[in-house]
Amino acid sequence: MKITVREVAVVKTGQSEKGDWELIKVTSDDGTGYTTFDKKAKQLNAGAVIEAEVTLKEGKASFKKFEVISNPEAVATSANGGGYKKNVDGMKIEYALKAKLQAIERASIEAQTAYRGAIELLIKDKVFDDSVPLIDAALKWGLSKLTATELKEQLGSMPTIGGPEKKEKQPNPDPKFANVGEFFTACDKEGVSRSDVLKAIQCKEADVSKINTEEAWQVVYETIIKPSKKLFDEEKSGK
Repeated sequence: MKITVREVAVVKTGQSEKGDWELIKVTSDDGTGYTTFDKKAKQLNAGAVIEAEVTLKEGKASFKKFEVISNPEAVATSANGGGYKKNVDGMKIEYALKAKLQAIERASIEAQTAYRGAIELLIKDKVFDDSVPLIDAALKWGLSKLTATELKEQLGSMPTIGGPEKKEKQPNPDPKFANVGEFFTACDKEGVSRSDVLKAIQCKEADVSKINTEEAWQVVYETIIKPSKKLFDEEKSGK
């Protein structure tokens, strides 16, 4: 079976008649742990893809040998957490696609809501002259969501409900953090999960304490937060 590697760690060592041995745990991107005694597993980096014959025993997964399909270049980190290798273009594309998928899903839900409201008015047999434009607007608005047309042109004449739109607070591109915990909290507030942060800065869980929070924030901000905000604003404005 194919396994996409998230992290690799030596969990146990010892000696036998054949010499030193190491029990290595390979964690996949879905969180499943696999153990092996093949020391070549230590050369696998985050994002590597391998083919292995997995066996299950007492609920534990393991493999003896494996074949490397792909193994991205390792990223060296210094003691203070520096040395991040930033594949900025790749990360921007990945998270822009994620944001685009979320926008499509949101549009689908909004379209369903518009159609459901219009249909409920029709089936209740309580359609009055003043409700016809509302139904028509709801149907057109739902159609615009499904066809990805510009909402601004179709809804420009409709009144704003709830007063002027509040300007969204933008994240600080250069904050200061007292510790790593504050850094992860700030990322979480921007909708970036801990696992996505570690993936972006290419840092293993075991090395979290070594993270240079200022440098790590710049990577997360430029590759995830900033592109996602820009795409969301474009979707919102109908561009």
